[in-house]
Amino acid sequence: MSPSGFPVRDATPRDAGGIARVYVDSWRETYAGLLPNRMLVGLSVPRLTRQMRYRIDWIRRNPRTLDMFLVAFDGREVVGFADCGPSRTPSLGPKAEIYTLYVDPNYLDQGVGKTILVEAMRRFLENNARSLIIWALEKNPYRHFYGAVGGKLAAEREGRHWGRQLREIGYAWTDLEAAHNKLVDPASH
Repeated sequence: MSPSGFPVRDATPRDAGGIARVYVDSWRETYAGLLPNRMLVGLSVPRLTRQMRYRIDWIRRNPRTLDMFLVAFDGREVVGFADCGPSRTPSLGPKAEIYTLYVDPNYLDQGVGKTILVEAMRRFLENNARSLIIWALEKNPYRHFYGAVGGKLAAEREGRHWGRQLREIGYAWTDLEAAHNKLVDPASH
């Protein structure tokens, strides 16, 4: 059991529906008024379930050192997830990347995101990744979580999403071991 009380484990294809629900609920909560309504309304749990199942299956069939898809639970219900792997911007330095980390809006501020992040860091460290990056849309009101858990502003970039030019902010942990240890035992630092 994790310190927050929300167990985290590798996702299985059976988790895809719960992951898709968390994704849709998170996007609709986070980006209402920031992204086009047609895009948010058009998010489809069945379509995303198929996509998530495909990604989980791909990771299971093609094990690479840094690929993982983690889920957090409350009982049998998925309450958060993270899709992780090798950095897509290695020129910035970090070897590992968390591609997505979402928490069910009903579980915000309960430690789910931190618990998933700590587990991802632990696994990256086990596989000799000593640095990590995660990208968040600049207008995401929850992106400051990454700074609160030790991520440092590392880069900015423009990306085209849903027909709009949007700025993304990269948060990095350059000493992953120290960051992990501080999150696991804040009193020791």
